[in-house]
Amino acid sequence: MISTTGMPAQARTVLVVADQAETQTRILGHARAQGHSVISASTPALGLATFDKAQPDFVITDLFLPEQDGVMLVKQIRDRRPTCPVVLLTDADRVESTMEGLRAGAFDYVEQPIQEDAFAQVLKGVTYSLSASVMSETVVLDISEALKNAEGDQELFLASARRFLQESPKEIAAVRALLERQDRAGSIEIAHRLKESVMELCAPRLFVSVKRLEQLGRLGKFAEALPVCVDVETRLAEAHTVLRELIAGGFPTWWLLLVRLYRHVPCSS
Repeated sequence: MISTTGMPAQARTVLVVADQAETQTRILGHARAQGHSVISASTPALGLATFDKAQPDFVITDLFLPEQDGVMLVKQIRDRRPTCPVVLLTDADRVESTMEGLRAGAFDYVEQPIQEDAFAQVLKGVTYSLSASVMSETVVLDISEALKNAEGDQELFLASARRFLQESPKEIAAVRALLERQDRAGSIEIAHRLKESVMELCAPRLFVSVKRLEQLGRLGKFAEALPVCVDVETRLAEAHTVLRELIAGGFPTWWLLLVRLYRHVPCSS
């Protein structure tokens, strides 16, 4: 039985491209249960024609279609409207094909047989992304390392993210004020505290900038430290954007696949 709880604040129109009637029916039920309007097509050619005519908010397509694969359809939709999210329907044992679809520009994927909770989470991420800002690829790679280090425990990671969002703006503002006053001891202390927060988040590139800021404060090179402080503020803003989107919309499954498949630059003291 399909749950009707957790409907999105704004219903969307979704185009489903799948050649199997059973797949179409299942997706229609899931999407409608989430409050979305659904249109469908059984082939890539019909899918593109329907896309051009109906202008759906997002697309769900089978990765393995007659006439052409879903990767080509992703590329064609991206050419027509780059901002339209595309979700792939794939199989657990077709990891490389899934990654190819993601590299082509797909927003996310759902493994078959479709599980209601996983599908609902993907739809939540898609609908949120329609109004959210674009995530920085660099920050995505950085934060993937933190989630991997948390052994995939999303709640543990998100608890750390919430603390970071609360504390890091105050810490970088304090560092800037102390540097402007040329307070070496104070700037070292707060920069070190910020560095420890970044280590917990495990954002290596941000960590490098904060570590440099701490070193310059220790050396009393305040003029050199202030531009680095600006760089840290910029990188913090990027990290904050991604963290807020993750807290609001949840982890896309493509992100979890990225964590599973790749190892990224680790943090170090």
